Amino acid sequence: MFWDEMGRRLEKVLEGSGARQKEIIIWGYYCEIGEFLYDYLKKRGGYQVSIIDKNDTNEGIQKAEFLKTKDPAGVIIFLCMKDTEEPEMLCKEIGALKDQHYFDVREVLFDDNKGQSLNFLIWMEDKYGCDFLVNKRNESFECAEYTPSPYMTIKEIVSSLPLKSDDAIFDYGMGKGAALVQFYEYGFRNLGGVERDRELCTIAKDNFDRLKISDIEICFADAREITEIDRYNYFYFYNPFSGSVFQKVIDNIKDSYMRNHRKIRIIYINTVCHDMILDSGIFQIEKQIETKHWYPMVNIYMT
Repeated sequence: MFWDEMGRRLEKVLEGSGARQKEIIIWGYYCEIGEFLYDYLKKRGGYQVSIIDKNDTNEGIQKAEFLKTKDPAGVIIFLCMKDTEEPEMLCKEIGALKDQHYFDVREVLFDDNKGQSLNFLIWMEDKYGCDFLVNKRNESFECAEYTPSPYMTIKEIVSSLPLKSDDAIFDYGMGKGAALVQFYEYGFRNLGGVERDRELCTIAKDNFDRLKISDIEICFADAREITEIDRYNYFYFYNPFSGSVFQKVIDNIKDSYMRNHRKIRIIYINTVCHDMILDSGIFQIEKQIETKHWYPMVNIYMT
């Protein structure tokens, strides 16, 4: 739903270029914008997409040689890196014309080309005036600095778990609401979260208001105080806290399970309190999900 404007801009380029009959090449896949664009075009649009990554290879073929095999009339090339000088030169060598055969994605998607990266949260800030990306340090020893949950991590989680639209997800340490908005974008409506920092909680509420989201349960409280969680069956932890705070929260989840036996999953990123979850006696590791984020592994625990 929040992709509508981006979709319109991309489709304007794609339809004007006859993209359904052509091969789309994303140059710079492992830039945030490239991976994001691939996900949108391949998964949402069903286009034929190839990749030239920043390591200069496409299935072992050097990028220049790969392009030389292409007829400009049969491809659309999206340049996703910040420095496009070399890629543009190579595109021109095969006779490709800018804004006809190849495009700078930032120029397509942003009103003013800021030379910035692109992901879900950057798009939300630019188009809706939200505030997700600025980090905030926490002075508490047991509570981590606020950083937003990355789009590609949420994508990997959603695609790897048997999530259904009626599942209920609770975010411990929701910060500015980034993870909840991303779960909302994927179609989940039974959402809630807790945040003890008043400023972050206020920003989360403002973000939800800007996006006209009114059905997320927001708790301004210490996570240890949240005990009315029996309706939730997924609990999301993006490195929010550790120590005694984490232990008390796990105890609360266990108490909820004992009151209301159900299949519960914990989604845990940066698993410093792994042993506390297992020591609860009700959880076991179901799977580990690899991500391309700086926390490369997500643990999934299940009752």
